[in-house]
Amino acid sequence: MCCRHCCSYAHLLPESKQFLEDKFGVNADNFKYMKKMFSWATNGIRPGLSAEDGSDHFTGLDFKHREKIGLSTRRILDESRKIAMAQRGFEVELVKYVESDISLENNCLLIKNI
Repeated sequence: MCCRHCCSYAHLLPESKQFLEDKFGVNADNFKYMKKMFSWATNGIRPGLSAEDGSDHFTGLDFKHREKIGLSTRRILDESRKIAMAQRGFEVELVKYVESDISLENNCLLIKNI
């Protein structure tokens, strides 16, 4: 489930789009902004800087706050995918398989045909 920043709204399942719209007001027009935030969770902190640095970003948010937003937006997309597959009759589970100090890409979606 890496590379969420490359996701295309057009390729999301209809159930996923409906979840995003109903729960978060995300539609085709504003999904592009959400896509940009996905990478905030995996950009990491540049050498020599701390989590409290980075407030020179156009948002005015430091690395720590942007990372939190990035993780939240990624989880929202992952949940939309989970719900879409469950509505199609699959057994679905989101799994964190390794701690973030090992890899920032540490979640997978397990889908079982029942």
